[in-house]
Amino acid sequence: MMCGIDDAIQYIRENCHDAQADLVINRLEYHRNQAEGVKPRYHAEQGIKYYYTCRNCGKTVELIDNYCGGCGFAIQWDNVRCLTGLPLVDIAEKDMTGGQA
Repeated sequence: MMCGIDDAIQYIRENCHDAQADLVINRLEYHRNQAEGVKPRYHAEQGIKYYYTCRNCGKTVELIDNYCGGCGFAIQWDNVRCLTGLPLVDIAEKDMTGGQA
């Protein structure tokens, strides 16, 4: 029988009443949070330099990272990132004009 993490936590809370149950519940909640992920924290320094850090552990993450290298949490970016290096506006204009920019 397969169940989700929430079902497993509920089952342990209802049926297990020993000291180890709290440790198992804490570990399952940690893995659920790890899979759901966190949004990165934005840091801007003087001028145009900026960087992002993981909200869970504080390690610097790059724009190409989907997971934090320090804690393994999924990184939830606010928008879709174009990794091709082409500006999205130019691509949309070419599509609308039939390839003539």
